[in-house]
Amino acid sequence: MPSEVEISFLEKPASKDELEVAEIIKTYARALKKHDTKILLSLFDKDVRIDSYAAGGTVSLAQFAEAISRVLPFITQVRFKDLLIKVKDGKDAVVYGVTQYDHGLRNGRWNGRTWEMTKNDNVWHIIKSKYNDFRPTITQHE
Repeated sequence: MPSEVEISFLEKPASKDELEVAEIIKTYARALKKHDTKILLSLFDKDVRIDSYAAGGTVSLAQFAEAISRVLPFITQVRFKDLLIKVKDGKDAVVYGVTQYDHGLRNGRWNGRTWEMTKNDNVWHIIKSKYNDFRPTITQHE
């Protein structure tokens, strides 16, 4: 069953940096939709820390890659809602919003999500991806 993607922004990205950051988030969603682990992982800095329910906590890129490769084929719908992009000094950005990933067995739960990004050599990368709730499967510290 093909995946669906829904993305909405609280404020329409306007500046060059906001548009570039928004494209990273859209690419993230499309990679989930296409079940494309290679594209998804390319969006992250090599030293990223990622909150992942699939991995059971806050993990490295390698640990996330292993966990996401197991669950990605089952994702049927991706929703990123009420995204808000804040760019600082043209080299750091934070995206706030809520996300939901459905899979074949049930609808996923809505979760607050924050992505922190940095721009190196004119390319944005995600350096931290964090859930904003306190479900017990997420590590409370890194």
